[in-house]
Amino acid sequence: MNGPAGPTAPPSLRVILIGETDLERQFTRDPRVDMQRAPTTLQALSFLAMDHASGPRAIVLGAIDLSSDEQRRFVSSIRTVAPTARVFAPLRDSEWPTELIDAIVDTPDDLFAEPAPPPASPVEAPTEPRAEAGRADLLPHLAESLLGGVALDDLLIEHLRRAAAIPSFDIVRVPAEIPPGHASAPVTRGGATLAYVTASPSHAAELSALATAIAPWLALQAQQEQLRDAAFHDHLTGALNRRAFELALDRALERARDARRPVSLLLFDVDDFKSFNERAGHRAGDEVLGYVVAIFKSLVRPSDRVCRIGGDEFAVIFDDPSGPRVPGSQHPRSTEDIVERIHEASHARRPPDLDHAGDAPLRICSAIATYPWDGRTRQELVQAADRRLCASKRDGSNHIQLLPLAQP
Repeated sequence: MNGPAGPTAPPSLRVILIGETDLERQFTRDPRVDMQRAPTTLQALSFLAMDHASGPRAIVLGAIDLSSDEQRRFVSSIRTVAPTARVFAPLRDSEWPTELIDAIVDTPDDLFAEPAPPPASPVEAPTEPRAEAGRADLLPHLAESLLGGVALDDLLIEHLRRAAAIPSFDIVRVPAEIPPGHASAPVTRGGATLAYVTASPSHAAELSALATAIAPWLALQAQQEQLRDAAFHDHLTGALNRRAFELALDRALERARDARRPVSLLLFDVDDFKSFNERAGHRAGDEVLGYVVAIFKSLVRPSDRVCRIGGDEFAVIFDDPSGPRVPGSQHPRSTEDIVERIHEASHARRPPDLDHAGDAPLRICSAIATYPWDGRTRQELVQAADRRLCASKRDGSNHIQLLPLAQP
């Protein structure tokens, strides 16, 4: 009942059993075998992709209700995802063509036998070209997509449509996107719904297993997006942080050089913010910083960037790759029009409840520099805007009073 006495060697072969076979009990009892049961073909492909770094593996193909063309597609997908794994079929009642498998298995010992030498004559090629399978297994493609910030949906859709022979398969993010008349299943992970998988009603029975197969990848993508957001955003105000500012301005200037168009940089800060914090308290200071960022975000275009580059220091990158939206309009070259728009917005958007701030005054000061006239690199543009900001502080120009709220 407990097997032979004495120390048991660790499993030396990972076996994924797909479908039904009488050999399952033998595999379970053999101490050399670490068996994983995959009830569906899609679940098997998911196990193989997620376990790419493990040791030697074998796939045992039991009884599965597949047509001959679906059998070929499935084995081709196995060899795409796990090119080093050996594919076996049971000796008794096997419905798998011998040209698709590597060997017949009748006992666990057969899994450990040396592979037979390849036949002298070429075997019939699978339906999908081997060059397609040789594009590399799925895992590196998924990893590269994640590292590059590319959504995995299209890659997963392409792979699973081919692997599962479901041309109508798709991934959508909200129920409203499910095509009328299609079956669907939620993709869940940790109690959260990440997406929905859909297909024609004839494939409804396969969707739950498919959703389970792709859930880890979509969860990993969501985690990567959260990490990327944390790396490039200021959590207090929601503005881009200093790192993101430098990357965004460098990219904007590179595009501007290629397209021969201007890019403007607005710097602004909160006057004497340290004294305001001391008088009104840090909670009031935090609320004001969020309020200032909200005002600027309400004024800029989707392509512009609002950034927090210091404690009370901010920047706005005015960059519109599509060009002027109004014929004949000019890119901002001075702060007068911007200051006026901010002044109007500060009255339209009420400040936070700062009763605890008392009568502590609060003003912001701003200055602008524009590529290519004021500088051709990020450093030159920042220095030009910073010089003008210091001059504005000295002469009192380009100031906007936020608190107490001035009368329009």
